Amino acid sequence: DREAEEEQANKESRRQAKMADRRLSKAATIGTALMVVNSHRAMILIVAIVGILPLIYCALDNGGTNGASRNSVKVLQENNILIQNENELSCLYLETTISAWMASLVNSNVNT
Repeated sequence: DREAEEEQANKESRRQAKMADRRLSKAATIGTALMVVNSHRAMILIVAIVGILPLIYCALDNGGTNGASRNSVKVLQENNILIQNENELSCLYLETTISAWMASLVNSNVNT
């Protein structure tokens, strides 16, 4: 009778071990599936960033260009239009304006 109980306990432990093995193999399959799904999500996110973000910038006013350079050129053009005389003082003023504008493009120190 005792041997039969031990035999029954051994069968039960073997059955539980087999079930545990099956659960582990399913867990590995689930982990692989989750990794694949996460990689697909990452690829979709990268495509969205690379493909859609430039379209958003293009939809902005002036195509998303730097407004500081546009304003700088606009001020230079206004200075050129403002000066109508062709005397020495006007030419010196325009030369100084262009030199300051070019210096502002090269570095932040305009007083050079």
